[in-house]
Amino acid sequence: MSVPTDATTPTMQAAVLTRFGDADSFQCVPLPRPQPEGDELLIRVAYAGVNPADWKDRRGYLTAFFDIEFPYVIGFDAAGWVEWAPPGSSFQVGDRVVTPSAHGQGKWGSYAQYLVVSPDGVARVPDSLDLRVAATVPVSALTAWQAITRTDRGYLQPGQSVMVHGGAGSVGRFAIQFAKELGADVTASCSAANRSALENLGAHRTVDYRADLPEQLARSHPAGVDLLIDAVGASSLPDIAALVKPGGRVVSIATLNDDGDVPALIADAAGAGIARQVFAMDDADCAADLATIVDAVADGRLQLPAIHEYALADVAAAHRLLENGKAAGKLVLRVSDSASGAAPD
Repeated sequence: MSVPTDATTPTMQAAVLTRFGDADSFQCVPLPRPQPEGDELLIRVAYAGVNPADWKDRRGYLTAFFDIEFPYVIGFDAAGWVEWAPPGSSFQVGDRVVTPSAHGQGKWGSYAQYLVVSPDGVARVPDSLDLRVAATVPVSALTAWQAITRTDRGYLQPGQSVMVHGGAGSVGRFAIQFAKELGADVTASCSAANRSALENLGAHRTVDYRADLPEQLARSHPAGVDLLIDAVGASSLPDIAALVKPGGRVVSIATLNDDGDVPALIADAAGAGIARQVFAMDDADCAADLATIVDAVADGRLQLPAIHEYALADVAAAHRLLENGKAAGKLVLRVSDSASGAAPD
C-alpha cells in the first residue's frame, strides 16, 4: 500500500488499515503527518497502549460511533512528547504527556508516530513515571473513574457497596482501587487464580464468576449491592435484580460485541427499581481527571498489571494475543524511541 505524498509532505510511520479484517490486515507504511489546527497539540508517540476496543475497531465495530475512511489508523492510548504547541498554550515542546487521543472523535489514532489532540484530553507525565507505563493508563482508568465517580454514572459514595464484575480486567482493576479509595465496600468477581491479586488491590471479598453469583453475593449482601459495575458483557448477567438492591444502579461498560438489547435491558432493570445504563468512556475534557490518575500511578497509590511490549511492526502479534483472550497484563506498542523536538512543517 502507498499513500500519495510529495517531497515537501512530512510523513510518519504508522500501522495502517486499508480494510477491516483480522490481525494480518495491518501494514506498516509511511503516511502524511497530521497537522494540528487551532489549539491542538502535535504529539510524538513513544508508546501506544493496546486495548480490547482496538481489535474490535480493526474488525469494524466502531462504525456506529464515527465515520471511517481508509487508510485508517486505530489506537486510543498514547504517551510521548509534545512536538508542537500553538502560541499561548500551557504545553511546551518536549513536555512528556499522555492522552486517550482523539480517536474516539474520528481522528487517526495512536498506532502512528504522530497524532493531534486537543489539550483538554492531555495530561503531563511526571518525570518519575515511565512513558511505557503511562501509555497503559488512559482508556482503562478513565472508564473505571467515570463509571465509579460521575454523577450521571455510578456516583459511588463512601460506605456504599459495589460489585465489580470482571475485576481482573484492566477496567476492573482500576474500579476496585477507586472504589476502595472512596471508602466503599468492594466485592469483585474473578477466577480463583485471581482472588489474591484482587484482594491485594482492595477488594474486601471475591466471588467466582463461574459459579452462582447471586448465591455467593447473598452471603455478604443479602439485599444486593448499591452499585454493580459490569465490565464483562450483558450476557454474563442474566438476573441483575438478584445482585442489586432496589434503588441501586448498574453501569455496564460497552463491549461492542456483547451489549445485548440495550433499551430492553434498561427497561427490565427499571421494572425492578434499578437504574441501568451502558456507556463508553468520554474523552471530552478529561485532562484534569487523567492528571489526577497519572499522579496517583506515579506516586505508587495505584497498582498496574505487568506490561508486555511489542514493536509497532509486530502489531499483528499483539492483536492476535488480545483478541484470543490470552493477553496477561497490558500490551503496548513501541512507536518512537526518542523525542525529536521538531516543529511541524
